[in-house]
Amino acid sequence: TLYIANTEQGRLTRESIDEAKLSSQRQLRAYVSAAPGKAFIANGEFGVVVQLKNMGVTPAFKTRCLWQLNIGVKPGKGDFDYGFENPNDDPIPTFDLYPNSTHSSMREYAISDAEMANIEAGTHVIRAFGIVFYIDAFGNDQTGKFFCYIDKTGYKLWLANFMAQPDDNRRPIVAPFKFTEGNNWASFS
Repeated sequence: TLYIANTEQGRLTRESIDEAKLSSQRQLRAYVSAAPGKAFIANGEFGVVVQLKNMGVTPAFKTRCLWQLNIGVKPGKGDFDYGFENPNDDPIPTFDLYPNSTHSSMREYAISDAEMANIEAGTHVIRAFGIVFYIDAFGNDQTGKFFCYIDKTGYKLWLANFMAQPDDNRRPIVAPFKFTEGNNWASFS
């Protein structure tokens, strides 16, 4: 019985050490968030900047973000069933993202008259969605998805503020993107 007690105590000690190791990795790893920010419209094109930020205490290595901007129906709760297009099979640039540092990426989308009518009718929204990949300081692959949108009300408010700027000094301003329910930036694994 002494052998069994020592074996059980050893197993419990190993489990406790393993759990402490996992807990410290969760506390110390990189946490990358993504959020669309400033936007502009010019010559029928809508442009948006997505900003990645490492909110953790260690670097996010080989970070890459694949994202798109388009017009479509409002996504549903937890709706991540969408595809990505990389029509030219262009390589996705990688970069290291250090604690409290940011990286910005911009996309432009040419809005057709029909798409504009759908936004104004409230049947479609401007959507920004993507996937972020990185390797944490412990060598673990991390992935996170995001999906947000601007609806008719947000677009009209943003456009009025954007157009209120002088023509010769119009600058991108923050766009009122909403996150779809269940699709927030903190949901990264």
